[in-house]
Amino acid sequence: AEPPMRIRTWDPDFISAVDAWWGALLPRIVPHLYENGGPVVMVQVENEFGSFGDAARDPGDAKYLDYLRATLRAALGDGVVLYTTDFGNGRSMAR
Repeated sequence: AEPPMRIRTWDPDFISAVDAWWGALLPRIVPHLYENGGPVVMVQVENEFGSFGDAARDPGDAKYLDYLRATLRAALGDGVVLYTTDFGNGRSMAR
């Protein structure tokens, strides 16, 4: 049996699901970007990833976050602010 899909890290099956969802979602956001006259100025890349993953120590997690950022930049351009939200403690921020 195949191992289960790992989410929120670099797993080809999960990345394929992200690509399918973002491929449908991101083109719908483009007309609403501030630079196109819309209200969207920021897009959240991940949510509380420091509580879940560890991009500082896990190359798969780092690759995943880099991929998300690059995918958002390719789809939305450089005009939108990309951000993530984490707890304000040192442990989460380091991850």
